[in-house]
Formats: sequence, structure tokens, C-alpha cells
Amino acid sequence: MSTNGNLGDTLTLQLVKTGPITAGGTFMGEIANIALDTTKFYVIQIAGSIPINPTIPTCTATAPPVSLGVATIGTTLRNVGDMSPAQSFNVTLVCSGGAAGITTNLYATLTDQTNPGNTSNQLSLTPSSIASGVQIQVLNGATILGYGPDSNAVGNTNQWLIQSGVGNTTLTLPLSARYIQTATHPTPGSANGTATMTLSYQ
Repeated sequence: MSTNGNLGDTLTLQLVKTGPITAGGTFMGEIANIALDTTKFYVIQIAGSIPINPTIPTCTATAPPVSLGVATIGTTLRNVGDMSPAQSFNVTLVCSGGAAGITTNLYATLTDQTNPGNTSNQLSLTPSSIASGVQIQVLNGATILGYGPDSNAVGNTNQWLIQSGVGNTTLTLPLSARYIQTATHPTPGSANGTATMTLSYQ
């Protein structure tokens, strides 16, 4: 720490944790001053920087294969945009390794493994699928989730918040999936999709 002035005192800077730490960062620059009107005549500033590197929890996600059942062409699926009934499934997130009292904001991105460049909200069918003219939607409540690059970067395309303030805990994330008709004349057969989930701690 350095000062710009001549008060002749030795100052001690003490950092006090006042709430959950959700991300790392640095303290730097001016932290206090004494001024008359708008003219500063004594400035206290940090020489260099003080890094804050909390040990945040990280999470392991597991999810079962999801069976979407049978969507019958001509009854369940008649027109483009028709959807089959959604089937529920849970993703389990086991979060551990964080320092006591340290939390993080947990985000996720789904990536289409058949078409990694897909940024829509419809999951592509795998090459081994026989059906055509249908795709898959994954929902978080009433929200249809989109797809993005396999990246944990802040603000990644179609990244979404799972939960704020996550510590060392186990979370159950309820999702659902359904078929959606995407062509006027779909063909029947197996219709499978594969997606991965990338977590981001912010």
C-alpha cells in the first residue's frame, strides 16, 4: 500500500469478509482519500494488486438416458411444430471441494454432439437414427433450452443459470424432453439425440 501525502502515520489495511464470495478478482488502485471540495490532498492506494482467489466448489453432473416413448406420425405428430408429451428426468449435481462459506453461481451450456455448431433450441438426431423430420427439445420448466459451444466461458451462447450461491451440496435439476415435428412429411423409426452439459462457475 502507498500513500500520497504527509500525515506521518502508518496505516494498516485489513480485508474483512462481509458475505459469500462468488468469484475471484483483485483489489487495486485508490481505496480512500481526503479531499477539500473536489481537490484531493491525501490519497491511499494499493501499490500493485491484492488477488482474491477463493476455493470455490466444483460439480459433477450425472443424468440417466431419457426415453421419449413413441410419437406416432399422423396422431401425436400431424403438422410442423407439433410436439409429443414431455418426459421428465433429473440431472444430479454433486458439488464439493469449496472452502467453508464459499459459494459460486452455477451456469450450464448444452452442446449438440451430432452438430456442435447448433445454436438453436432443437437437438439434432444422431446419424444412426432412422426417423427424419423430427428433432428433440429439452426444457427447464417451461423454458426450452438452446444449444451452444462446449465452453465454460462467461456469456457462452445459450448459457443459462442453474442456481446462484451454490456451495458444497448436492442439487437435483429437473428437466424434461420431447419430440417436435420439423418437416411436413416425417418418416418413422428410431429418433435419438445426444447432448453434453458444460458447467461454468461464475
